[in-house]
Amino acid sequence: MQTFQSRSKVAVLIFFTGLLVTGCAGAFANDAKRLGDAASGDSAGANTPPAKPSEVPQFHWSEGKKSCAHFYKNGQYYKTTSSPDIALSFSVQRCDDFEMARLVISNQSNHPIDVLPLNFALVSGGEVIPSLQLGSVYQSQADSANKYARITGGQYRPGAGYVLPSTVRSTSSGQFSENGTVVKYAGSTSGGTTDDFGLIRRIASRLASKSADKAEKIRNIQKDMLNANTLLPGESISGNVLFAKQRKTTNAQLFEASIDGSRFTFDWESK
Repeated sequence: MQTFQSRSKVAVLIFFTGLLVTGCAGAFANDAKRLGDAASGDSAGANTPPAKPSEVPQFHWSEGKKSCAHFYKNGQYYKTTSSPDIALSFSVQRCDDFEMARLVISNQSNHPIDVLPLNFALVSGGEVIPSLQLGSVYQSQADSANKYARITGGQYRPGAGYVLPSTVRSTSSGQFSENGTVVKYAGSTSGGTTDDFGLIRRIASRLASKSADKAEKIRNIQKDMLNANTLLPGESISGNVLFAKQRKTTNAQLFEASIDGSRFTFDWESK
């Protein structure tokens, strides 16, 4: 009887020991699998190269370089370079009031391309100078011309400049500013084209004429400016881009244009 009880105890002990061993083995297998998965993931991550930052294709004009050339048109010297999608010609123009360049841009791709002059710049002495939009400059000069013209009874007319009627009749009074000095004037009921307001009228007439001339000059330059456009495949566009006038410098100047994800550069020099 005692032997049977001893054997029963041994059997129960073996049974529970088996359960314990089986459970530990299963847990160890699961832990090993998790560790293996983690190691595999780490290994995969370690073997995957980091993503490279996207590089902007660069196209710089250089004499004799592949895809670079030059030509003359109406006495103007043009440099031309191209990417697989875009052909760009560049020529420095003479202008007293601005730095100006003429561009011819052609879409050689099979998709539309946006041409945005705001993405063009002149790099001078390390300084990046954005292209100019002349709408506000023109309006400022036109408003100034009209301000002074009203004193004389005349007006600024786009395309005609400062216009003074053959007979002027005014009873207005007011003031204007010249070089920071406020000048007051009194109206007159006399007519004629000369000396209605004496000295004040002559000053106002001179300032109106000067502002009108500037407005007309800018207006004419605007007619041939390059504006924002979308070029369809096979289309081309030409026009001028303007920059603020720079002092003469020995530093190299560079024109750069970003178009359709590519960057085109030309040395700023006339010939």
